[in-house]
Amino acid sequence: MEHVWSALAQQAITSQETKMVSLIDLLEEINFVPMPGQKRPKGPIGLPIKMALVTRWTRSNPEKPEEGRARIEVRDPRGKLIEKESVIEYNVNLTEFINFRATTNFGSFPFTVNGIYRVIVQMQREDKWKTVASVPIQVKETEQIP
Repeated sequence: MEHVWSALAQQAITSQETKMVSLIDLLEEINFVPMPGQKRPKGPIGLPIKMALVTRWTRSNPEKPEEGRARIEVRDPRGKLIEKESVIEYNVNLTEFINFRATTNFGSFPFTVNGIYRVIVQMQREDKWKTVASVPIQVKETEQIP
């Protein structure tokens, strides 16, 4: 199985008729302002933003059905895995069709520090995980304007 592409968007819409996907508002940056008087808790905070990671996979050999495992994790600007329990794993089923597309919806995004975060897509090869995509997104806490 081969990874073809991954993209992070605010919304992904799949047509029931054609099965084509439309990515609405591709995400490259998130800027947010904390609530007035809000104190920062220790550890990651969940930014309330809806987004979808869409990933396309294909067979290594178009004539040979196959399946495998994939996972998604988020790493902060220091490269630290954020919330181990939030790692998402799923099956990639290429037995019936040559291509497979997975949409993973997020209701929030974990924030620790300003900088470029990486949404990592990995595939399992035997007993090891191999990174096949690293989607960057800059996340920045800005100050309130008086």
